[in-house]
Amino acid sequence: MKLKIKIFLIFGAFIFFITLSILFMNVLLVRDSVNNIANKNLENILDTAYRSTQTMLNSSIKNYLRGMTEKSLEIIMHYYEEAKKGKITVNQAKLKIEKNLKLFKIGETGYVVVMGIRGKHLSLDIHPFLQGQKCTYRLGCQVWATQKTGYTEYN
Repeated sequence: MKLKIKIFLIFGAFIFFITLSILFMNVLLVRDSVNNIANKNLENILDTAYRSTQTMLNSSIKNYLRGMTEKSLEIIMHYYEEAKKGKITVNQAKLKIEKNLKLFKIGETGYVVVMGIRGKHLSLDIHPFLQGQKCTYRLGCQVWATQKTGYTEYN
């Protein structure tokens, strides 16, 4: 009888350790699987948040610039009407428009640019640093001429 008990205990301990080993391996596999799923979900959330933020930023920029453009047009139309009525000269209107548009600040370092065409050359009619200069061969002017309206970002 003692032999049967010893065999039973040895066999029971063996089954217990095998069961415990299987449970431990399952816990490790489940933990890794849960971590992988959590990481993928986090990546998806971050990606979605980034795209949403980027969309909101682009929309905000467009709305901000639209407001600035509308205000610029109001200023231009005001001085145009003043010149048309004879209250100020055309040159005075241009100077006042230029002065007002140069006050506009876009972000931290941005500014309003108005380009004109003089013969076959592009020129900067309103620009904070290069006003009156020909700019046909400058990259910025080429981009602005192609783009015609809107804004350009560069470093």
